[in-house]
Amino acid sequence: MKFKKLLLLLAPSITLGATIMSVSCTAKQETKTQPVINENKYVYDNTNKYYEAADGLKGKELLDKLLEIQSKHFGGVGSYGGLKSFYKTYNAFKDKYYEKDNSLLDIYSENPDGNDPYNYPTYVGGNATGKEGGGTNREHLIPQSWFGKSSPMVSDAHHVFPTDIKVNGIRGNYPHGDVANSVQWTSENGSKLGQSASNITVFEPINTFKGDIARAYLYFTVTYSNKALNETSQSIFKTVFPFIKEEFLDTYIKWNKQDEVSKWDIDRNNETAKYQGGLRNPFIDYPNLDESIFGSDPKPFINKGILVDIK
Repeated sequence: MKFKKLLLLLAPSITLGATIMSVSCTAKQETKTQPVINENKYVYDNTNKYYEAADGLKGKELLDKLLEIQSKHFGGVGSYGGLKSFYKTYNAFKDKYYEKDNSLLDIYSENPDGNDPYNYPTYVGGNATGKEGGGTNREHLIPQSWFGKSSPMVSDAHHVFPTDIKVNGIRGNYPHGDVANSVQWTSENGSKLGQSASNITVFEPINTFKGDIARAYLYFTVTYSNKALNETSQSIFKTVFPFIKEEFLDTYIKWNKQDEVSKWDIDRNNETAKYQGGLRNPFIDYPNLDESIFGSDPKPFINKGILVDIK
């Protein structure tokens, strides 16, 4: 009898303890969720029907439909040699945002908070030198060895950026990611090569350009998900959904939220689409697209047209 009374007395405490534990666990899970980007500041052209066929879809079904949409525009991707002229004549990589002098906007040398360590008036080419500032080349954010230098990936300007030769050479074929320890090299603008938390060699750009790079990786993941990508020791792609290793998917989703779509992203997307037969980066047009494709509870995609400006 005493034992039963004791249990009755303890029951509220047990229930309360379980409730507290449940709340605590829920809170821990919520901290892993990235914040939703406020899209009210973005201006859309809702007369454009590029994404119309994807409206209402989510998850892998949405990814497959986007792949279908993207594939229709592959014929517009120019030659590898043509990229040099593209960098010079289109506004995709001209600095209208920092120094605002129309010089080449190089993610590996731009200093958004002060004077650039060096400057390229335009794309100049050149040969590898022992120091930075000696020339530019075409940096495949997704290394060519990961896709066997195949077309149209090899010349797709949505992920082939003009950068400093020296920094490009140091970055090599390593994926972009967060350096946690053992920094091996640091560029003049603060980009660095080192080891990730899981001891993978990665190249980390400065915070200002993490979102730009993340959206290029996410673009590649969707646009070329049906290609026979080489699963090299450094490649981060897989042959099954979500087609990219979870560690890097998490990093790029985080970067996408931390460094939101900017005016440069929007202009670069539209200029590149103009050059490449209309081919667009959907992760720039829709800053929260990752949630509709890769989210644990994906939200149906809502077509609003294409992104043309920011308020």
